[in-house]
Amino acid sequence: MAQDNTQHNRGRSSKKRSSAALHMVIFIVIGFILGIFLGGALGSFIPDGTSPGITLIYFGLAFLAIVAACMLQAAIHEAGHLVCGLISGYGFVSYRIGSLMFLKKDGRISLKRYALPGTGGQCLMAPPEPYTEKTPFVLYNLGGSLANLITAGVFGALYFIPGIPYVLRMLFLIFCLVGIALALLNGIPMHTKQVDNDGRNVLELKKNRTARMCFLAQMKANALQSAGIRLKDMPDEVVFLPDRAEWGNSLCASSAVCVMSRHIDAMRFSEAQALGEDLLAHADGMPGIYRQLTTLEVLFCELVNEKRPERIEELMSKEFQQFLKAAGALFNVPRFWYAYELLYHGDREAADRYRQRFEKTAQNYPYSGEIEGERELYDYVDTIYEERQKAAEAAE
Repeated sequence: MAQDNTQHNRGRSSKKRSSAALHMVIFIVIGFILGIFLGGALGSFIPDGTSPGITLIYFGLAFLAIVAACMLQAAIHEAGHLVCGLISGYGFVSYRIGSLMFLKKDGRISLKRYALPGTGGQCLMAPPEPYTEKTPFVLYNLGGSLANLITAGVFGALYFIPGIPYVLRMLFLIFCLVGIALALLNGIPMHTKQVDNDGRNVLELKKNRTARMCFLAQMKANALQSAGIRLKDMPDEVVFLPDRAEWGNSLCASSAVCVMSRHIDAMRFSEAQALGEDLLAHADGMPGIYRQLTTLEVLFCELVNEKRPERIEELMSKEFQQFLKAAGALFNVPRFWYAYELLYHGDREAADRYRQRFEKTAQNYPYSGEIEGERELYDYVDTIYEERQKAAEAAE
């Protein structure tokens, strides 16, 4: 059996490497084609004898146009998910581009700030009730790529209209090519380092019933969180633990991570740590962002439980510390640092700076229930610190 598991893991790792390689090849090919088109177009536009400085400005403006096109097509991509989700019977929950999020709560839409590393945007919707394994999911998941292709076709058609000013034609060409690029990078099934793309999710959902139920349950959990309901108060059919055999699927592994977070919200730290350690050891299908978040919560539980220096140092890898720097805007990162500085280093001043950062983030954070739970966790860390201080004083 051990040999079978090893071969299975090797096979899955090989598929991941192949998927990552495919992602890189597509990215390079698209960049190459974009460079040829833009280089040729700019070359014909820039007059002969133009100084190198002015030429550099032209290319700089072209680069800014590409950045603008990426932002526009990212917004169109998420809008495609929204429209196709509504067509499929889903309800609007939130729409995010970058760190700007439009969130629906109590029938009103408000502007919040929220960022998730590895994602440029996200459209979250509530599944139609009652949701079952037959609830539609293909159009919603592929709606973003479909929207990119449609708008790319529109911009491409505008490019060929006679009499259009050259600058506008250049913009239309850039917007067209970037739209095609995003459609391919999201629509062709691929497993990237941080998250699976839309096409990969559709494949997994089509062939795995448990993954479909996990996907729909997570959508429902997001909707409940947006309404201010905490994980610990959600019904078991929304937050449930798939069998370990299913953890090779990214959506099933993500549901298991949600269960770990639920344990922490309910302050069942031993259960949370045991599940987190199990996930790190066996959930090879877990997306990179969730693996790092699991590591964070395992470390937090270690700090409030046994506080074993060797395990803490082992988990504080270079990769994890890089994640902490990139994910500083996430609500639970300051809480980890608070516990780390206070319980591991005994530095109250450094810890308080992280609590202040959390309170600043909390002012515009979209999920009020999570903020309530986080404040309870900060208070619990204070309690543990005081108990350990008293125990140390008594031992002296």
